[in-house]
Amino acid sequence: MSRAPGAVRAAKQAIDASSKDLTQALQTNNELLGQTFAAPMATALTLAALEGGAQTREGEKNLEETLAALL
Repeated sequence: MSRAPGAVRAAKQAIDASSKDLTQALQTNNELLGQTFAAPMATALTLAALEGGAQTREGEKNLEETLAALL
């Protein structure tokens, strides 16, 4: 089971949109990102990442390890 339902679908749609007009592609990307972060699981994971230090200098330097520790 995915921890971020819809994220893969949104990523594929964003890639498909990139072949269109730049303004339209950016609008599509923004809409899809908003939908992805509106999911309760995304909110929970984002808050956990922030609490785990993902947005600190050290957390960003070791982002993969920081995020892996949350799973």
